[in-house]
Amino acid sequence: RIARAITGGADTPTHPVTRAELEREGAIARGLVPVDAVGLLALEVAKPGDVVMEHAVHASGRGRAIDEAFAPLLPERADVVVIAPWGPPAREELRAVVRERFATAALVELGPGESLAASAALAVIAARDALRERAGRAVVLTLGIDGDPGCVVLARGVA
Repeated sequence: RIARAITGGADTPTHPVTRAELEREGAIARGLVPVDAVGLLALEVAKPGDVVMEHAVHASGRGRAIDEAFAPLLPERADVVVIAPWGPPAREELRAVVRERFATAALVELGPGESLAASAALAVIAARDALRERAGRAVVLTLGIDGDPGCVVLARGVA
């Protein structure tokens, strides 16, 4: 029986090879600011009062409007929304989703800079921290450079 699992992400987009690829693809020109980061999460069976993951989904957003791609991923309500975009265009798209769907939620934005593969893990950590002292639901929205959205919903004391 496994009692705990470790998951997360790490990236070094400031490495010259990665940075050159980001420049060649036009991401730097579109405002992406690469930063190195790592985020690790320890997952275990929940105890009463813990922050729990309600669901996590990744969808292909290529060729679809972002609201259409996110629509099946989003819960009805959230107290906190954490966004982890890859660059300013993605940041604006995620802000628009938050304004439309979660206007009363507190917004937490990762930054400055994008840590690529570590961004989602860091956003989940920020959402968990936001629920540490209070009951509620936190939604983590990620939007990669390739247009693929992700959504993780965390809750503490929510029925």
